[in-house]
Amino acid sequence: MTRFIYLSDTHWGNNNPGYTMQHAQPNKLPELLAALERWIETHGTIDFILHGGDMIDSTNLKNIDFIAQTFELSVPVYLCLGNHDLTCDNALEIWLDRAPHFFQGAANFSIETSDCLLHVVPNQWGPIPYYWDGVQEPHFSVEQEQFINNGLEQNPHRVHILSTHSPFHGVPIEQSGFKNIYHHPPQTFVERGYSLLKEHHNLQCILGAHSHINTCIEQNGNYLITSSSFVEVPFDFKCINISEGQITMGTHSLVDHIDDVGTNRYDFSKTFVQGRTCDRTISQ
Repeated sequence: MTRFIYLSDTHWGNNNPGYTMQHAQPNKLPELLAALERWIETHGTIDFILHGGDMIDSTNLKNIDFIAQTFELSVPVYLCLGNHDLTCDNALEIWLDRAPHFFQGAANFSIETSDCLLHVVPNQWGPIPYYWDGVQEPHFSVEQEQFINNGLEQNPHRVHILSTHSPFHGVPIEQSGFKNIYHHPPQTFVERGYSLLKEHHNLQCILGAHSHINTCIEQNGNYLITSSSFVEVPFDFKCINISEGQITMGTHSLVDHIDDVGTNRYDFSKTFVQGRTCDRTISQ
């Protein structure tokens, strides 16, 4: 059995949060990680933690050095780089130099366990690889497409999971109550995600972040998942389990373990951010 924690969008270094879906407290990240360590101690073995991206809010040595030390936890931590992690044109070089333990030698890598292969492939945003200058055009480079296809062709009978920062789907109207799909990616990227699921039957799950919203879309027995921001009330994260070819998932909150968080901090007009039961759990 493989068990790992998935969390995202911690935006360290942002004292004046911009895009948020609930009240953001990035300054509480060290306290949240201490609470997460206590959760791990009382809830059984966790093999690793995967951060879905936007670990920091902008790329600089101060932010990366702090976060590299702060995320030194009792289990390995890996990172799928998000757009806010890549705000200078040499960001990838800095990450690999200052925080190599978040990667396996490269931005694109695979985590292999006895149950699954998890492929970490941070999508591109514009014409310059691994650099975000404000353009929101998620796509994969030719090299990344090759990496994904080669990875999914290995061990075809094992569970495969793909992690990228931009999701391949928006928030369904059934979840949000809006007239249109919310936070919808460009159609070309949506189509690429669904074609991957169609082409590779062993790809059972795609993990995304970026939207700061919990979603779970079931597609012919496979799942497209996003996570709310770990530093936004109520401080959600996911525990994902793979056993005997099946995926299960639970979403958990640390709000009761953090000081100075009142109910007035939660925006009850946006409960769709935390999602319905079907957006937070997978059971078999």
